Amino acid sequence: MASITGSVSPFNETEDTWQAYAERLEHLFLANEIDSEAKKRAVLLSSMGVKPYKLLSNSVAPRKAGECSYTEIVDVLKNHHNPRPSTIVQRFKFNTRVRDACESIRTFVAELKKLSKFSPLCRNLLINGTAVKFQIDTGASLSVMNKKTFVEKVNIPLKPSSKVLKTYTGENVQICGEAEVTLHGKPDTTSKFYRARQPPYALREAIVEELSRLQRDGIVEPVDHSDWATLIVPVRKQDGTVRMCGDYKITVNKVCKGDDHPILRIEDLAYALSGGDKFTKLDLSQLQLDEESRKYTTINTHKGLFTYHRLCSGISAAPGIFQRTMEGVFRHVSGCVNYLDDVSVTGKNDEDHLRNLHKVLSICEEKGLSLRRDKCEFMQQEVTFLGYRLDKNGVYPLADKIKAIRDAPTPNTQELRSFLGLVNFYGKFTPNVSQVLAPLYQLLRQGQRWC
Repeated sequence: MASITGSVSPFNETEDTWQAYAERLEHLFLANEIDSEAKKRAVLLSSMGVKPYKLLSNSVAPRKAGECSYTEIVDVLKNHHNPRPSTIVQRFKFNTRVRDACESIRTFVAELKKLSKFSPLCRNLLINGTAVKFQIDTGASLSVMNKKTFVEKVNIPLKPSSKVLKTYTGENVQICGEAEVTLHGKPDTTSKFYRARQPPYALREAIVEELSRLQRDGIVEPVDHSDWATLIVPVRKQDGTVRMCGDYKITVNKVCKGDDHPILRIEDLAYALSGGDKFTKLDLSQLQLDEESRKYTTINTHKGLFTYHRLCSGISAAPGIFQRTMEGVFRHVSGCVNYLDDVSVTGKNDEDHLRNLHKVLSICEEKGLSLRRDKCEFMQQEVTFLGYRLDKNGVYPLADKIKAIRDAPTPNTQELRSFLGLVNFYGKFTPNVSQVLAPLYQLLRQGQRWC
């Protein structure tokens, strides 16, 4: 009997994968010129070991293992040891994979490549009537296309770009050009134009001053004509100035495609900043709009028509666009989180805090993002977010809100609804809040008698 060159040890699932084991067997067959299916089956069954043989016998019962072909045996054990992974699970593993402290860049990239087999989510987008396949990355601040695809399928004029893009390992990515944010309207939409309302005389001077400031800062510009125009909603602020927003729910929000990117909650902010000692808040300016999109933002005032150059508040798609974009911009900075245009930075100590802050400011400089210095707070012991106070020990309700609850006068039905809304806003701080408020909710029922 001729001896076999080489050998294959019994299969051990804790040290080997079935695919690799089967490949080693194929090399053994090649070295010994074994072509017969029967001989391959015999070598496999005699080499695999007791545990795999028992598993195979149970899987193919009532037939015997020796009655199966070599290919069938390999497939049965492959399906058991290497079932097709769940695409959703594999995408989750890819998106949450982080580099270990002792892991080299080369090893980390190799692991990402292995996980990326199941990770990409792709969609076809229409660009100038041509379908272009894009891979979705919800954390990316920009959509990137290689030059060959751009020339073949899009080939539209681009503006020069001052942005700096880098690969994960730090190499610069050459940029041919860029396009700005575009608001996409639904097809077959009709423009909407509303005549200006005359504001109260007490607000007129403040509105004029705010319009002058917005022009001076390059945020708005006057226009002589527009097919789109909405009314303004002026709100007096504590310092006597006016916050001016367009009432876009009656115009562009009816036709503008929304952006459903999730907006962070106070719990998300608190978790992201946990472990921090002091806190910095930076107020970002809004994103620039391209020429075509600016017409949708036109406001009609008693001083004429003005269009915004920036993605302004009041547009339904604006929060999602801004949150998604800024998350992508600052995604690699530790101790940093943004809620729309508010970027918060922290660190476990002053040195760590300043290092993270330097990274954030450097990114702002690279990306051309501007800040409002009068709204920025640096190295504070505590900051306020969304009606809460946050410090290194946790999250607390604001003192003035608690005072408003304690000092609330006896309400009527409508005032009671407002009162319950305020109490429920801080419900997480009150044990058994639903039981405590149950008698008050009873009073909201129709026909309920008040004592």
